[in-house]
Amino acid sequence: MSSHYSEVVAIVEGKTEQIFVERVLAPYLAEKNVFIQATQVTKPGQKGGRCTFFSSK
Repeated sequence: MSSHYSEVVAIVEGKTEQIFVERVLAPYLAEKNVFIQATQVTKPGQKGGRCTFFSSK
């Protein structure tokens, strides 16, 4: 049995991405000895989220 593993820090924009990393990616990657944690970085008052094609032009 191999004792090699990797640690990954995912820098995410919001709570949704953080939950995705913790609930979806982390369990899947842990089976492969890759351990991931999410760190949320946002500016105070910053609001991300839904963006349409026209508003991103």
